[in-house]
Amino acid sequence: MLTAVKKEEENCKNEDCLEIFELKKVIFHLKSFSFVMNLRFSIFTKEYKKLKGLKKENLRDNMTNLELVLNMLAETATTEISEKREPKSMNENIIVAHEGGSVAGNARREIEGKTG
Repeated sequence: MLTAVKKEEENCKNEDCLEIFELKKVIFHLKSFSFVMNLRFSIFTKEYKKLKGLKKENLRDNMTNLELVLNMLAETATTEISEKREPKSMNENIIVAHEGGSVAGNARREIEGKTG
């Protein structure tokens, strides 16, 4: 998916076309992020908001610094893995998202082990 978007982007000659392909890449990574959130916390965003007692508030605005950093780590790891492997199917994207989430999960467990 990402490779196809990159090839289309190379053929773009005007600003509007380039913006469309940037949006396609953002959407692709947001979908991956959604999988990471679900896998990292083992619950869906809606359930996590309920756990934190949020109704209409933005989840990110109500995360601790550690939660934000771990999410950024999961997103970045997933993006890097995705760009390296270039998954083609939904199942391949799920595997990549799980692996990216595992990087953050491992970091979280190590931090918890050191801080109690």
